[in-house]
Amino acid sequence: MALIIFRLKAGETLRRKGGTYTPEEFNRQRQAMLQLIKDIGLERVRGARSLNGRMVLVLEGPAEGAMMMEQVLSASGAYEEVEAEVLELADDVIARGDKVRKLAASFRDPNEDEIDRMLLDE
Repeated sequence: MALIIFRLKAGETLRRKGGTYTPEEFNRQRQAMLQLIKDIGLERVRGARSLNGRMVLVLEGPAEGAMMMEQVLSASGAYEEVEAEVLELADDVIARGDKVRKLAASFRDPNEDEIDRMLLDE
């Protein structure tokens, strides 16, 4: 599972409908967003509004859900900007530590030159 932070800037049409200041429109938009989150298989942790006027959603679920969510929101045309950050939980990073160490030990950087190799071998 991952934590996914979405930052959305509503398009002009969506803003004019009053989603940020009309309770009825805000609730309509919120319900549509909650249903989309559920349909994609994500879980809403928190929602907020930033000082720069963006809606911020903190979600939890599979990382591929972030891509699907971005595709749907971008395709809707309702948002001028859709930005997502996927954060992997520390337990998941630690759980794959052995595999990462093995891969790191065998990986040779493609732009490593002969002098680098000699210094690393010493």
